[in-house]
Amino acid sequence: MNERIEKFFEYGTDNNGAKNFYNTHYYIQKPDKIKSAIACANADKTAKDEIECLKQKIEFLQIYRTELYKRYQEINSATYHKRITIERQRQYYENKVFYYVTVESVPDRADVESIELRKSRFTGKERHNALKLFATLCKCYPQAEIVKKIEKSKWER
Repeated sequence: MNERIEKFFEYGTDNNGAKNFYNTHYYIQKPDKIKSAIACANADKTAKDEIECLKQKIEFLQIYRTELYKRYQEINSATYHKRITIERQRQYYENKVFYYVTVESVPDRADVESIELRKSRFTGKERHNALKLFATLCKCYPQAEIVKKIEKSKWER
């Protein structure tokens, strides 16, 4: 990655690696409200400084776009495989059990997120429908990775 990009994101980023970029440095005043030559000269200097700052931001964003393109190519070149999951979840605020059947494309790289292709939700009473859909999907995608997490937790038994 570009050195300038690395330095920019080094400090002050949140958990997702995001950072505030568009903060302006100065307040500007409406020209016809300025009443002295000194204030006018100061406002001109402020505008000149802000233009320089914006030019630097434009240059930085052009480099950033180049890095984004490289990252896009890395993500597109990742190989994917299918994963079919059935999962039992107990939701405490509703005091109900739900079954989720999910089909997703999972990349072989850890730094790329998986793509959810299908997700179905069934109530506990529709458990048999969830298992039926899961079995059907397993037959449709025989090469897929299969994950089955439908056992009750120890504390529920």
